[in-house]
Amino acid sequence: MAEAILATPHRSTWLVCLGPLTNAALALSTHDKLADHLGGLCFMGGAITHHGNMNSSVEFNLFQDPEAAKMVIEKFGATSLKDRLVMIPLDVTMTALSTPKFREHVKRNTGPVCVRGWPANSDLPRIMHEILGAAANRAKNFPVPLRHVAPAEQGLCTALHDPCAVLYCRNPSLFEVKNWHVQVFFL
Repeated sequence: MAEAILATPHRSTWLVCLGPLTNAALALSTHDKLADHLGGLCFMGGAITHHGNMNSSVEFNLFQDPEAAKMVIEKFGATSLKDRLVMIPLDVTMTALSTPKFREHVKRNTGPVCVRGWPANSDLPRIMHEILGAAANRAKNFPVPLRHVAPAEQGLCTALHDPCAVLYCRNPSLFEVKNWHVQVFFL
């Protein structure tokens, strides 16, 4: 991974982490030039004011490897990745929802999720609709009360956790960015 990133133009590549930060911490600590070379590092994880999904304050990805999270956030986030480390916490992802209406727009390639330039016979909208529907069906087994969702739609929606981190790298202007001092504590 590090060699591939270092082969790209300086500050042109973002590292997107959608799980525990183990591999990012290892790569950053074993390749001295990697952090400076990256355009940035964006990870889906943590919670600022939102209730955690592992306990009252801890999100799954950071829970799985808190030592790696501490290294990436506190060491590299304060030095070589300063101002280029982006955390997409549950506070954000729990407001980005795949609702039944959203999934229908995806299926028909209409409305606010319309992708211009797709061939009329493309299977991608149908495939994305099926993936999002499967995620929503799976979420029914793990009900989480979702803010901003009508009671009748509870259990029919799922949060788009990982897509938010990817979307930030593609179009950061869609997000309101706040600077926070974040620390990882071990309990």
